[in-house]
Amino acid sequence: MRHHIHDRLDAYLEGMLDSRSQGLFDQHVIGCGSCRKALREAREARLCLDGLIPEEAAPVPGPDFYYQVEQSIDKRISRNWFENLAGAMHPRLAYPLMFLALLTAAWTLTYDAPEPEEGLAAIEYPAAEFAEMAFTTADRELSADLVMMNLVNLSIEQ
Repeated sequence: MRHHIHDRLDAYLEGMLDSRSQGLFDQHVIGCGSCRKALREAREARLCLDGLIPEEAAPVPGPDFYYQVEQSIDKRISRNWFENLAGAMHPRLAYPLMFLALLTAAWTLTYDAPEPEEGLAAIEYPAAEFAEMAFTTADRELSADLVMMNLVNLSIEQ
């Protein structure tokens, strides 16, 4: 055999060569140092790879495993906003933070801001009185005319 046998190493190691090819392979390996070295390295590699193959089959999940996973997912999806908030942070922090938020909201609702003395914030709007007023159709038309006249005047001035 004149050609090197690198392409037949796997077939030789697995015992897939016929008797004639195996005899020619053995004769070539005896006379060729590079093929002998390649055969030795291939055997060592196979020994290392054999250690990676598990001796036992992988465990098969029980019949209710997938049902339990689905129930767990459904439970996480159906949680309310507080449970989602509590799940997102450390359990010991959820209740104190909620208490702090409620305390802040209560303080904000009861806080009386001082009345501004000047500027637009100082203008008092009689919202309740204005809402109780009843406008006639003539009042609405007059106000629409006034708005249009002011817009026309503003556009002429500019």
